[in-house]
Amino acid sequence: MSRGEAPKPTKAARGAPIAAALVTLLLVAGFLTLWAVDGLEGLTERRGGGTVAAPAEPFAGAHAALSALPVPHCAEGHGGPDIAFAGMPDGPDFDARLAALGLVPDGDWSPPLPLPLDRPAEGLDGACGLVAVRAERGGIIDRGAAAGEPHHGPCSKELLWVGACGGDRLAVSGMGQVRLRAYAAPWLTPDTLRETGLPSDVALAFADAESRLGSAGWTSSEAVVRVAVAAASPGTPLEVRPPDAGHGGCRAWIAVGRGVELVHAHWPPTTASAQTLTDRFLAPTVACGSRTAYPGTLLLSDAEQDGGEVWFRAVRPDVLGPALPPTGPRPPLIFAMRVVPEAEAEATLPEALPLAPPAAL
Repeated sequence: MSRGEAPKPTKAARGAPIAAALVTLLLVAGFLTLWAVDGLEGLTERRGGGTVAAPAEPFAGAHAALSALPVPHCAEGHGGPDIAFAGMPDGPDFDARLAALGLVPDGDWSPPLPLPLDRPAEGLDGACGLVAVRAERGGIIDRGAAAGEPHHGPCSKELLWVGACGGDRLAVSGMGQVRLRAYAAPWLTPDTLRETGLPSDVALAFADAESRLGSAGWTSSEAVVRVAVAAASPGTPLEVRPPDAGHGGCRAWIAVGRGVELVHAHWPPTTASAQTLTDRFLAPTVACGSRTAYPGTLLLSDAEQDGGEVWFRAVRPDVLGPALPPTGPRPPLIFAMRVVPEAEAEATLPEALPLAPPAAL
């Protein structure tokens, strides 16, 4: 979308029939049931005349770290692991979470501004970060984004987070009035972001996940692999997998998606609730090869029928021992992150971990 262009129409404006929505729901639900059953059947196999079961986790420590990484949803007060994607209200806990990433608030909230809104992002001062858009009483936020980025909707129609850099224009649609507040990441400049090849909200989502996993002794890769997702009609399930580790090894990944919604992640088993953010998701996944119990598959949907993209970043437990507790804000490895073609990623990815041996039943 070009700068200054009005936000795209909402789903309601498109007038999608109720019948079509019901068909979509039934088809996706039916496919998910078959997909899940097929995955469960893969947890056991015949070997040497006996039956063996896949291990409870693909490698030691995977479940404790990845299952503790909360998947974003729109429940009130939930901040997700990816602040840029989640509907998190302002408050002491919220400010502390942003401070842990080194994001600095720019003063207080702005005066009330009428919707629709199209204006420069103020308060970032040559840096990138987040802009909170909070509706005044009776106001409704429909969609919004920095100019040139795909628009997305908020959780509650009352609070929207927009990833932006100083100089970007913000476009927000809705009714009533809103207030704005910028949270700048001084360590993230437009030039740095341009070198990574990542959009600002995706980079911040990875940064927050990295911070959470880092406190558990996990490290994150420099390489980020982007997978394009073609547009699909309602009810068409979409499967996306991270790069295969090969040779029976396993890799854990953090997946960040835009333009598509997460329906289900194979492992750790993650089923998104009905209130998951539209056009946004973050989820961990473990890939040990398509012929194992851990194929790393993500089942997605495309509510807007306009396609999307998923970025994968490999994460791994630190074999040298747990990381020391952070003593203050630690800028993430965003300076080192680079989007690379999948064919080139293997050379820079962390070494794959061996798949845990199966257990006899």
